[in-house]
Amino acid sequence: MLKFFWGFILVPIIIPVCIKSRNEKAEICLVLLLFLISLFLGKTLYVDKSDLLKSYDLMSDGEIVEFTGEVVNIWITKDEVKVEVEATNDGVRALCYFEEFPYKLGSKVVIRGEKNTIKEATNFGEFDLKKYYNSKEIFICISKCNIVDKEEAYSEIKQVFFEIRQGLKKSISSLCDKEEAGILCAMLFGDKESLEDDIKNLYTITGIGHILAISGLHISLAGGAVYRFLRRFMRQGAAFTISSIMMICFCCISGESTSTVRAVIMYIIGIFAKVIGRKYDIKNAMAVSMIWILLENPLSIDNGGFILSFVSVFGIAYILPMINEICGDYTKLKGKKGMELFKAKVINSFVSSTVLYFVTLMCMSALYYEVYVYSIIANALLLPMMGVLVICGFLGGVVYYICVPFGKVFISLSVILLNIYEFVCGIVSKFPKNIWVTGHKSLLEIMIYYVVLCITAIICAFMKRKNKRPQDIIGIMIAGLIFLVALVYVKPKYEFNITFVDVGQGDCIYIESPDGKNYIIDGGSSSESSIGEYKIAPYLKYRGRNNIDVMFVTHPDVDHISGLIEIIEGNEIGIDSIVFGKVKLEDNKNYKELCQLAKSEDILISYISEGDIVGTDLLKFRCISPLEAQKYEDINASSIVLLGEYKDFSFMLTGDIGESEEQSVMVGAYKDAIRDIDLLKVAHHGSKNSSCEEFVEWVDAKMAVISCGEGNLYGHPSPSVVDRFQKKGTKLHLTMESGMICVNEIEGKYIVESYGK
Repeated sequence: MLKFFWGFILVPIIIPVCIKSRNEKAEICLVLLLFLISLFLGKTLYVDKSDLLKSYDLMSDGEIVEFTGEVVNIWITKDEVKVEVEATNDGVRALCYFEEFPYKLGSKVVIRGEKNTIKEATNFGEFDLKKYYNSKEIFICISKCNIVDKEEAYSEIKQVFFEIRQGLKKSISSLCDKEEAGILCAMLFGDKESLEDDIKNLYTITGIGHILAISGLHISLAGGAVYRFLRRFMRQGAAFTISSIMMICFCCISGESTSTVRAVIMYIIGIFAKVIGRKYDIKNAMAVSMIWILLENPLSIDNGGFILSFVSVFGIAYILPMINEICGDYTKLKGKKGMELFKAKVINSFVSSTVLYFVTLMCMSALYYEVYVYSIIANALLLPMMGVLVICGFLGGVVYYICVPFGKVFISLSVILLNIYEFVCGIVSKFPKNIWVTGHKSLLEIMIYYVVLCITAIICAFMKRKNKRPQDIIGIMIAGLIFLVALVYVKPKYEFNITFVDVGQGDCIYIESPDGKNYIIDGGSSSESSIGEYKIAPYLKYRGRNNIDVMFVTHPDVDHISGLIEIIEGNEIGIDSIVFGKVKLEDNKNYKELCQLAKSEDILISYISEGDIVGTDLLKFRCISPLEAQKYEDINASSIVLLGEYKDFSFMLTGDIGESEEQSVMVGAYKDAIRDIDLLKVAHHGSKNSSCEEFVEWVDAKMAVISCGEGNLYGHPSPSVVDRFQKKGTKLHLTMESGMICVNEIEGKYIVESYGK
């Protein structure tokens, strides 16, 4: 409700701005002024908030904390209850986890629980949970909560909205199967707890995943349909009032997401313009809705939903009118009937889908490092049905409490549409090269993309007004689109790079070469779960890679392979071959599991020992351990040790070998090759049983990297190991301090870059 509070203050200024006036320059200046004022006020408020958070930042995880505030949101899941509590005086929000929560929205409570640090990204490409929660106004996370004090008073309005939401979810769940209920609850209320992973993935890979969250699209389609329905029975003013109240209530029931608030504001302004007989200016309405949201929370600007929502509206406001002008009578609906009207609607749907595809294409690439090639088809076919689907689903949940059979009728219509959605998605998902990994895009590339997009549309519209030949207009348009597609679809070039991915207490090293080959050495963690899905794969996509040429497994401990197993199971990243050490591993459970997975995916399995070479002439890996004939009692001791050579740069990757194996390589066939190396991956996460003084002296590395997790149970890295490297003068980097660590070749020099914690 807070997002609407600013509206009652700004309405007298907003309405004249959003309705087309004679002086466009004046209204644009006013919008810009309001925008700057909102950012200034918002930032001022958030500076104060950050000061108040310092006391919480000083506390460590697991420490008992107390938080006093008002309950502003409740989300009930299968295993727990998530409660958003807003501090009484300063507006800081905490996300609190309860086993059960019998209290009501608006209640004043004192909560006691364990402080949990909201994790921020430590790798390039990784989802930044802290930034996401901050964009939702949540700055503190508290688990194992209980109430130590509360006031009896609560907000009746907020509680009514909450109970309506829960009641509608319950009625929808009772009227259809679990799968359909999960989809409808996600679409209507943004609740994805009961949404099945298979359905979520299916919708995502076909490019319509955005409909699985309550969005501005739902509001626009549903609001327009409601208004047109009401106009059949009442005057404009009454239809406007009732439909606006319904949209505001729906927004509050669904949780007031950024895109929903934006759509409601623009909807109200647009319908109000019709009522008073003025022309609606979507551009200024878009700007005002942005101001409104940023006044409440300026950190919303970091939210992907905020960005995509406003970029989509930008396309509808600026690009779509120019494309419609180029299409001429083909997209006009007025005066057409029967088959002509149907054809015009089909063309309109395709044109709108195409515009939104190209407007959001660069954003999708910049935010998620991949695009869905055929989403333009899925959106063109399915989005026109969204208004009917949302209205039927919502009415089914409401009517259920009045007349169950009628409720079933509405829900049945929704289920039929969902089956159509699933059928279309199933077909589109089987198209070849459906997902294209693009890699990260620079700010310059993003700016060039949108400048070229706008210029292309402007030139084509201008040529249409000047009655230029259609083939000339089409030629300019095709040339512009080819350039835009190339800018997005061309992946970053291969460069020499060694990356130590921050996986917590574990190892993962990614290496790529300018000759187009790439390698992974290990990928696992004993302190964090799902690192393949949330850390390794996102980084590979960030670099624009969806295939690995060679995957080295130094040894099959969990903290070296857990993420590799996830990557193979996930099928997002292709693997050409897996390399193990040529030692006895048949009795190892982890080795068996990894081999079975590799065979099921037709991945080549090979084995190496001392003297074997893997790689190319430009970048080669010499195996200097294990020895083929030697028996190893300890799995760590059997680790593959690689000596990498690229031009004049040498590096040594040591797995989890101990002091005994270090002594062996110092007297082995490659004892001279490992002296004076440029980079050393410190063995066994900096354990006290590795990196003996003689070995540190012998290799004499210029820089070294220790991969370990903050606060790990093993005390890694050992202070004595750190001290040895420091005394030797080796520049030491730790992933637990710096996050991801990258060594890049830049103009013949090897530069270390860290993500930074």
